[in-house]
Amino acid sequence: MSIEAIGEFQRGGHLLNANGFQNAGLGIWQPCFTAQRALRAAAAGDASALAGVNAGDRARCAIVAAQRDYSYWVESSDFFKLRSLSVSYDVPKRFTRGARNTTVSFAGRNLFVNTKYSGSDPEVADQRTSTFSRRDYYNFPPYRTFLFSVRTGF
Repeated sequence: MSIEAIGEFQRGGHLLNANGFQNAGLGIWQPCFTAQRALRAAAAGDASALAGVNAGDRARCAIVAAQRDYSYWVESSDFFKLRSLSVSYDVPKRFTRGARNTTVSFAGRNLFVNTKYSGSDPEVADQRTSTFSRRDYYNFPPYRTFLFSVRTGF
């Protein structure tokens, strides 16, 4: 049996989470639900509703359009990813009559991501409007894929 894994670590980058910015403005960004509920209650006259909401969440999740700012959505894009993992097993000859050798393999790609980045993926970048900026704006992260194979030699 053999096992092969490839991981990658990146540190020091930053990415604009434009998905978060746009969806928070629409009131549909899950990480902002609690803060926006408190901001609406405070706007209706309940000042104590903001007691448990920190200043960063108040700014990021603002419900007043004039108070919204992209700069609150620049986040660290540090991550660790398990890029691929494969396991191969040489089947004993007693199970494969007539064959010289048989190997069964299972592999997966993009299996695990550890990051504090709140957007879809810390590596995605929409550069349609500028090649000098990076933003996460309705891009798909890499797909998780699996492969199963059987190799037989006669």
